[in-house]
Amino acid sequence: MDNELEQIIERMADRMIRLRRDRIERECCSTGIASKSPVVEVMSLDEIKKIARECKVVFVNAYTTYCPYCRMFHPVFEYVAEKYKGKAGFVKVNLDYAMDVAYAFYIMGTPTTIVLVNGKPVDRIMGYVDEYELEAYVEELLKREGCS
Repeated sequence: MDNELEQIIERMADRMIRLRRDRIERECCSTGIASKSPVVEVMSLDEIKKIARECKVVFVNAYTTYCPYCRMFHPVFEYVAEKYKGKAGFVKVNLDYAMDVAYAFYIMGTPTTIVLVNGKPVDRIMGYVDEYELEAYVEELLKREGCS
């Protein structure tokens, strides 16, 4: 009887430790992600998940090859990414080659920017926005998450 009780208590303690570990918040952003370029081009949902484990806040710009608004938005996204490099992760994904991302985040049109906080989608920016609007949004979100 004591042995069974000890096993139950041990399993409960292990479960509590696992739950606490899952709730630990990420750092704002590790330095490795933005070492070469402020925007990382990915090809799959798994790559986005990996970056989301390294950064507390991640902006995922989903685009397609022949979308004119996507082409207009690229320099805006790059500009804001350069300005907030090291504070958040900035990711581009071409949905022509990564349909798993479109399905996972229910993306129906491009450009769409998915906002991840602690690996979970919390918001989306649909369509083209100018650099002032995007920068204000990024700054507000980083301030709210303690990464400014």
